[in-house]
Amino acid sequence: MWDSSQGQNIRDKAIFITDTVNSKADIQPTWKCEIWVRDVELLKPGSNKDSEGEPKIPEHLTCQAACAYDIYGKCTGMLSLERLNILLHAYNQSERIGLHSTTQPPVQDAATEIVGLLQRYKFQMSSLNNIGKRQEIPICIAP
Repeated sequence: MWDSSQGQNIRDKAIFITDTVNSKADIQPTWKCEIWVRDVELLKPGSNKDSEGEPKIPEHLTCQAACAYDIYGKCTGMLSLERLNILLHAYNQSERIGLHSTTQPPVQDAATEIVGLLQRYKFQMSSLNNIGKRQEIPICIAP
């Protein structure tokens, strides 16, 4: 049945998202890039077995992180608050001295630029991984 409780036909207004959604990390799309500071849970990889040869449970940590969301509400990456502050400081400083006015394509806002940095970083890391170089990064699970 496609009628709402008010008797209105909602078939034409329904939107179905067929992309995969990470309900723990993704947000509703706002059609602009955003940075949210949230509590995240980290699993720190360690040795797989204890002294008796039994599997060990990874160390569990909770901390705050800045989650960067693209225009579709997908989490493109997470940063420590310290790194976020460094990037925001650099962004504001370059804006203050006028570097943004001469940059092409034009600079959007800080959140959009940080999302762009993270996407370029992911692309570079995937290129390195394809040639056999790997970097050990803690597994991150957002709330």
